[in-house]
Amino acid sequence: ARYRVALMHIPPIAEASAVGKELKSLFVPMLEAAGIDVMLCGYTYEGAMHKAGEKAKFPILINSSKTQLELEANAEKMEITVKESNGLTVNKYTFEK
Repeated sequence: ARYRVALMHIPPIAEASAVGKELKSLFVPMLEAAGIDVMLCGYTYEGAMHKAGEKAKFPILINSSKTQLELEANAEKMEITVKESNGLTVNKYTFEK
């Protein structure tokens, strides 16, 4: 696959919870070794983007409960657009290889 996207409901970076700590220890090293391009999560109801190197070697995009993600990929790039329910674009992230 040109791009590798991991999906996980609970972000594996929630250090405040025991579940987040366990997910981080179990999954982050394996996913870093796999060379994923981005992880998409939910659960926290608040959107956030953690750039590569902040919480893991890969970026982690947490979608809020009030937005949706649209992902488009081709040979040149992958774009993830965060939109409100009315279609208004909140943010756009581009990943290129």
